[in-house]
Amino acid sequence: MAMTGVLRPGHGAIRVLDLEEAVHHYRDVLGLVETGRDAQGRVYLKCWDERDHSSVILRQADRAGIDFFGFKVRDAATLNKLDSDLRAYGLPTERIPAGELLETGERVRFELPSGHLIELYAQKTAVGNGLQVLNPAPWTKASENGIAPVRLDHCLLYGPNIAGVQKIFTEVLDFYLVERVLAPDNENNAAIWMSCSHKVHDIAFVEHPEPGCQ
Repeated sequence: MAMTGVLRPGHGAIRVLDLEEAVHHYRDVLGLVETGRDAQGRVYLKCWDERDHSSVILRQADRAGIDFFGFKVRDAATLNKLDSDLRAYGLPTERIPAGELLETGERVRFELPSGHLIELYAQKTAVGNGLQVLNPAPWTKASENGIAPVRLDHCLLYGPNIAGVQKIFTEVLDFYLVERVLAPDNENNAAIWMSCSHKVHDIAFVEHPEPGCQ
């Protein structure tokens, strides 16, 4: 259950050096379910118990890394309010039209001081988890493929100025600080964990000189 308008981690878009090898790893070793491919060559996957269309998006690139990480919000009104709040805070935002990602509604994108792109969205097509609604079986054949993680639970990112990142998440997006590791000066943070829900954490950041790292 979410405590704020931001519901939960929704998706991560990852750059990989060998797309088909990465698909093999995520689908056949980890046990994610492939749900689609688009005209740009991106491959969409989800964890077996997730009901939304996708939570991991892979694309071929010359350099591995993360393109963006997204959070699902309560509804379109929440998305519009958070967009306005981010701009009032001084962060430029970009509205990405519905359908740019398969089966995903309009997204609001902004860049953190750490160099990471974060997205918010309210709608993604529900495809279910392959189980019946009434008295579902506790385990399915699909979930037995590979490790079979249940859901996308959280994300850990590395970059500079995590103090500025913390202010955005806590003051604008209504996350709360769960835990921190102090730097050697015993004043600044070397790492922070934040949550928008009742979970231990939904996103974490480690202070690192190079921006945009995962």
